Parts: sequence; structure tokens; C-alpha cells
Amino acid sequence: MPPWPLPIIFCAWGFRNGGAIWQNASQLAYQCNQAGIRSVAVQLGLNETGDKNTLLEDAQTLRNAGLMVAVWGVAHAGQVLTELERLDAAEQDWLPQIEGVSQRDLVIDAATNSDLYASAIVTNYSGAGDGAGEVDWLRDCGIETVLVECYNDLYDQPYQDLERMLGQGEAYGWDPDELVPVMGTYRGQFPNDFTGTEGIGRNWGLYLAEPMVQSQWDAFGQFNPAPPPTPEDEMEPVTDQQARDSIVFAAQASMQNYTDDKPRGRVTVCRRIANSGNEDDKWNMCRDTIVQALDDAGVPD
Repeated sequence: MPPWPLPIIFCAWGFRNGGAIWQNASQLAYQCNQAGIRSVAVQLGLNETGDKNTLLEDAQTLRNAGLMVAVWGVAHAGQVLTELERLDAAEQDWLPQIEGVSQRDLVIDAATNSDLYASAIVTNYSGAGDGAGEVDWLRDCGIETVLVECYNDLYDQPYQDLERMLGQGEAYGWDPDELVPVMGTYRGQFPNDFTGTEGIGRNWGLYLAEPMVQSQWDAFGQFNPAPPPTPEDEMEPVTDQQARDSIVFAAQASMQNYTDDKPRGRVTVCRRIANSGNEDDKWNMCRDTIVQALDDAGVPD
């Protein structure tokens, strides 16, 4: 699963250039919260008129409304880092698009030459599975989640069959739990325009927020609603990785709300310790030093 809670919705040019029923980040946040959308992917860079697609105030408004913010798009590592800093986002919030070999190479170059590792991508599989070795290369670059474009109008092919689209990813070598469908909404699609939706629950995304009318928001808000567990329900045991992921998620949520560098710095250390990239060998190398430093400083257990 990605570092942001699902469902996730993408937006691009809408904050200042007009949307279907929302005109600013506050109105978008309202629609998301009403529909149970938990994360928003905002676009980095400039639009066709030279204005920034997303301002810091847009991102902060979404965060203040309880939404997680990812930053998506196509860019070189230097521009990505600049945009993440400008939007007060962490490196793990980068969500690169891969729709071809050149865009794939930007992700590989970022990891290889800039130590910038994305944990998720959004893709139509071009450059992200349909070429030999691509899945392994991208995994080596930190990719753990693949948001699969399911836009049901591309080249008259059955892209609306989510089961088929995710199955294609498995054929390329991605694991089933690494694949998340992103349903297109920009031609007025509703949930019943898609097939093969059994079993995905609320683990999905939508593209694009700007053209959606109220009836679409309402329909996707009711799509596969997950009732809260009752006290009688038997809860599955939490795995070590799930526990670590929850620490990373809580740390990221805290970091986005702190304005003081001191608590942000401490939470950053917690996130690094729990991050999935800190596998056993790395943790064993630093564990004793960290524990000893805490003991020497008198930090309680």
C-alpha cells in the first residue's frame, strides 16, 4: 500500500482555473471528506499559463482538513526536490508518473544519482512493466505501490475491467498487493462503468477531480463503503510491517502539522527508524548506538 491512505484522488489545474463544482482547495477538501476520499495527489510544476499548479496554501488547506497530500507529475530530481520543499512535503510524498521509457528513466536517475526514492508510481504500464527488467529496476528504486490507470476509453480497449488491468500488472511481475486501480472520471464515468471491482474495497484512486460533478462524487463516495468493525469482530493480528507502517504514517501526519523544527526533527528520526527501507541489516548496525545514546541521555523506556 502507498504511504497515503486510500482512496486517493488526483487533481491538476483546478485550484485557480475553475473546476466543475469546486473552485479552491477548501471546496475540494469538503468534497473529498464527504466522499470518504482520504488523500489528494496535487500536481507539481507549472500549468499552460505559467502559473504554479499547486500553491503551498492549497496543500496546507487540504492537510488542515485531514487529508494526506501526495505530489505527482513528471520532473527531474532537482525540480522534484524543489517542489517538495516548496509544498512542505516529504520525499516519500513524491508520486512520479511513468507513461513511457523516458519517464521511467527519470525515476531511476533520481534514485541512482540523487538518492531520491519514490515509494509509489502512477502508470499505464508503459515503462513500468512492459519492458524486460523494468519491474526489478523500479523495485530497486524503492517502488512498492503501482497505481494503475484504468481509464476505460483508451484506444477502444477494455481498460474499464479492473481485474484485467491488475492482472496485467501481475503478468508483468508486480505482486497483487502492490497494485491499486485508478479509475478515470473525466468522461463522466460512474462506478458501474467499471467491471472487475470485486474485492478492491476502498483501495482505489480517481483521476480526475476537476471534471467530476456532484452525482459522481456521491456515487464514488458510496462505492464499496467499509463499515467499521464491531467489538464482536475478530481482528487480524498486526504484523511487524503493519506496525512499522503505522508509525511512518503517524509520523508523516505529525510532521505536516508541526511548524516548529524541533518536534519535526524528532518525528523525522522516528519515521526513518520505522521506514521499510531500514531493513534488519541496517537496523542492526545502528540499533545499539541509538539505544545507548537514549540511555546516556536519561530518556525513559
